[in-house]
Amino acid sequence: MTVRHGEGINLATSRRDLEQRAQVLEHGPMAVMYAICDRVVDEYERVGAALEEDVDEVEESVFSPTRTNDSARIYTLKREIAEVRRAVMPLREPMRRFATGQMDGVDEETATYFRDVVDHLHRVVEVVDNLDGLLSTAFDAHLASISVQQNDDMRKISAGAALVVVPTLIAGIYGMNFDHMPELHWAYGYPFAMALMIGVSAALFALFKKSGWL
Repeated sequence: MTVRHGEGINLATSRRDLEQRAQVLEHGPMAVMYAICDRVVDEYERVGAALEEDVDEVEESVFSPTRTNDSARIYTLKREIAEVRRAVMPLREPMRRFATGQMDGVDEETATYFRDVVDHLHRVVEVVDNLDGLLSTAFDAHLASISVQQNDDMRKISAGAALVVVPTLIAGIYGMNFDHMPELHWAYGYPFAMALMIGVSAALFALFKKSGWL
């Protein structure tokens, strides 16, 4: 008899496999317990493999040259990993007791089967811990990437503002219409002002382009 909360795994395959292994089935109820535990841990290994693929995709997205918004996906994956950890961690102590023969009905030969389950369980725990660490690193890298992108945006905005401010300043100076401004009565005053605005703007544009601000 097994107790399930929610949808459980199909144990029919475990039963068929166990029926084909007479040397294991000789151990009676503990053989059935081993088959169930082995199937459960194998399912967690498959879950861990699927999570590894998802984490790899997130890492590729975070470190791609294009702008991405991976915060929500990273958070979702961390929640999934936390759920797997909550499901896996409580199994370690019971499996250890089975593997060391501390449970009634478990002899030395039966314990060897449970030790195999414990090895698989340890691999699952290790994978989950590693994935959680990788996601934390990916999230930090994502935040750093956002900060760099914001700095790039601010540089571009500042460069664009400078390109607008300089011609505006020149036009404002010559728009004050003071009597003692020689350029106002100069035949080439207007072309000179236009050339000055265009020249300064072009020089600033070239400077910002060279420095990577544009």
